[in-house]
Amino acid sequence: EIMLMEEGDTPYTVAGGDTLGKISRRAYGATKYWNVICSANELANCNLIHIGDELMLPSHADAMAKMDMMMMGEKDDMMMSDKDDSMMSDKDDKMMSDKDDKMMSDKDDKMMSDKDDMMKDDSMMMGDIMLMEDGDTPYTVAAGDTLGAIAKRAYGNVNYYKAICSANEIDNCNLIDIGDELLLPTQAEAEEMMDSMMMDDGMDSMDKKDDM
Repeated sequence: EIMLMEEGDTPYTVAGGDTLGKISRRAYGATKYWNVICSANELANCNLIHIGDELMLPSHADAMAKMDMMMMGEKDDMMMSDKDDSMMSDKDDKMMSDKDDKMMSDKDDKMMSDKDDMMKDDSMMMGDIMLMEDGDTPYTVAAGDTLGAIAKRAYGNVNYYKAICSANEIDNCNLIDIGDELLLPTQAEAEEMMDSMMMDDGMDSMDKKDDM
């Protein structure tokens, strides 16, 4: 366990195998405080930390207070979003639709990345992705990311890129852009999706054999 100071921040040096979730569990007894550590240290990508990074861990009381503030903020954002949605006019709906269409068109026009990049060694992308136990985990695509690299960091297997691609209804699994917002299924859900895909592939193979 990590011994926290009663007042003020406790310095901590990132070690091999660390993630914010693991550090949170050792310091506060629960993984959910990872976003407090991320916020306190103003990290650009909460999913990416490096061996030797110096982090400041808030006291237990400060972490709990910060978590309460975050939860209140998310609740307020949801209430404001629902209110704004209800007041949106047909004209605004059309403008949003046109904007989405243009973004999709621009994305489709970009060059496909090399499929082999999906299988390349991602040892430079240090830090595992901490998946939530229930529900999807949000993830923002960073420079150098591929679905395969993300799958290996989240599930330990590059082949699970198929589950991420399916869950996010991506038209081209080889093409993702920096800043894209993805939702990563839980480990159990991803395994079920992979099993289902393998069964479908098996059925297709049998159908082709019967046709012959």
